[in-house]
Amino acid sequence: MTNMSLHTTNTKSWFRTGLVLLVFPVMIALAGCDSNDSSMDGDGMNDGGGDNPAVSYANYDTTETAVVFSEQSGNQLGVVPDDPSNNENARENYVKWTNDNTYHLDGRTFVNPGDTLEIEPGTVVKGISNQDPSNASVLVVANGGTILADGNPGSNDPSQADPIIFTTREDDVSDPNDLLPNLDGAWGGVIILGNGPKNFPGSRNVEGIPSDVDRASFGSDNEDPNDDSGVFRFAHIRYGGISIGSGNEINGLTMGAVGSGTTIEWVEVFNNQDDGFEWFGGNVNGRYLFASRVGDDSFDIDQGYSGNLQFLLAIQTPTRGDRTGEHDSGDSDFGSGDEGDTPVSNPQIYNATYIGSGPSGQGDVSLKLRDNFGGNYYNSIFYDFPVQLIEVEEASGPDSRARWESGELTVESSIAWEFQSVSDANAPFDDLVENGGSWGAEVADSLEAYGNTYEDPGLSRDLSAGDFQTVGVIPSNDVSGGQTPDGSFFENVTYRGAFDPSGSNWATGWTFSDEVGMFQ
Repeated sequence: MTNMSLHTTNTKSWFRTGLVLLVFPVMIALAGCDSNDSSMDGDGMNDGGGDNPAVSYANYDTTETAVVFSEQSGNQLGVVPDDPSNNENARENYVKWTNDNTYHLDGRTFVNPGDTLEIEPGTVVKGISNQDPSNASVLVVANGGTILADGNPGSNDPSQADPIIFTTREDDVSDPNDLLPNLDGAWGGVIILGNGPKNFPGSRNVEGIPSDVDRASFGSDNEDPNDDSGVFRFAHIRYGGISIGSGNEINGLTMGAVGSGTTIEWVEVFNNQDDGFEWFGGNVNGRYLFASRVGDDSFDIDQGYSGNLQFLLAIQTPTRGDRTGEHDSGDSDFGSGDEGDTPVSNPQIYNATYIGSGPSGQGDVSLKLRDNFGGNYYNSIFYDFPVQLIEVEEASGPDSRARWESGELTVESSIAWEFQSVSDANAPFDDLVENGGSWGAEVADSLEAYGNTYEDPGLSRDLSAGDFQTVGVIPSNDVSGGQTPDGSFFENVTYRGAFDPSGSNWATGWTFSDEVGMFQ
């Protein structure tokens, strides 16, 4: 990684046991870890810095060993020489972050085009808060770069997994209760950019990074549907989502034109200030994705995204979050702009479980489908929302109503339950639709015709602890049925929702939500 600099502390974290081993116990002042003497405006990661006074640093251990690593310092950080006989290492720079270090990101950190960053299972990466949000601490895999962040799946047993942890510097990963339950926006997040399909010409800069940062652009006029940005698996991202301006926040995991050659699965985003997951174009597939307690939308789709998704879990909290699904095709404001750009978004989504903000929560509809969005939900469960299930945009130009009427946009073979808008469980469909008038009635009739039901799937939640509720996500009632998935990517399961009623909770063992006790 050319001229990449970062802060690293020599520690090893055991996620499950909470033990921390300090290696090379050299005392260093906190200011040394926050200094800007490693600033590299051209290819480095630090264009400024300093601490955000809005974030408490009471939990940061100022005695842990810190060393500034950069190529100029002679510490090569595991760079492997270019070896044409080994395809894995046949890159200009191959950098490996190991789990006997905790890596501190002070500002933007890039995996440059042509470079590869490998992160070992169990590695902890911490973002440092900055006074200048435009230089938020964020890991960006540039278009043409590769990330190999492959946590240990525990021999296919998630309870034995050793995930990769992305968090704020203030997070003591050995203590799940050291930070406030609603802390978010303490740093940036993870951004992966590629050269897959999208519905705008050329390239553009991704949300959350200033427009003058060249390496934050994604897409091109020579797009590759099979573009491969690497592997991101068995990882969780927490306490991120800092905003660099109104409507310009960093998501937990942002994917810009990421192609189908990339692997994205078994990822949790916890307490992100903005969206959990957002796709800006691309056709990367994903499964076992968990948006937990995020501040805005759980799963956001824009700019012609057309991948396959299966086993999605969203859990909102009563005082946080907007929609569990906000899906667009164009990326302009509602009802105007470039919604007519093609290709139209067309994701195929199976086996989602979306749990809303509860009877008096601040959340919105579960699914807001707009800006000419197309795509299909199948075999899913939508549970406990304060308003409606669905809103389908009706606009003067290209709109999602046209997609719905043509059958390119549907919600099928799914279960809804505990929507506060429903006054009669025997005739629920009008009350599940936000749209008014004859168009709303049309959507309601379609929901019924597509085999959706309003029935109790046997999920549960306990709000007695206030905002930090516990949730039972495995159905205790019969949720069998649904449609057989179309495509080799999908697992052919015979139940609706993200969890097998006769199986185990795949979100336990490796997620932070499980560690803090969110599951019943």
